[in-house]
Amino acid sequence: MSLTENYVNLTGRFASSIIIGAAIGEMVCPLAFGLYTTKENPIPFVYLVNLIIFLCAGSTYFLIKAGAASTLEKRKLHFKEESEMSTIKVKPGH
Repeated sequence: MSLTENYVNLTGRFASSIIIGAAIGEMVCPLAFGLYTTKENPIPFVYLVNLIIFLCAGSTYFLIKAGAASTLEKRKLHFKEESEMSTIKVKPGH
């Protein structure tokens, strides 16, 4: 979570969806692997593994894009704050 927080603004709803998704994956993946490896034809197991790989790659891609957009917004805000601070004029003797 702390790594994700560096790239994306974590709200309660977003953090909950990450945790629930991870929990569902931990429950469903072993069950699916067990069901598909006990069959005589293990080809569905190969398809399932490929599906999981592509889903992980796709979610990683979208998280990187969201993190890049969030980081860009943070940089713009930081630059704006710095430029506002540099325009403050201080009179001598105060």
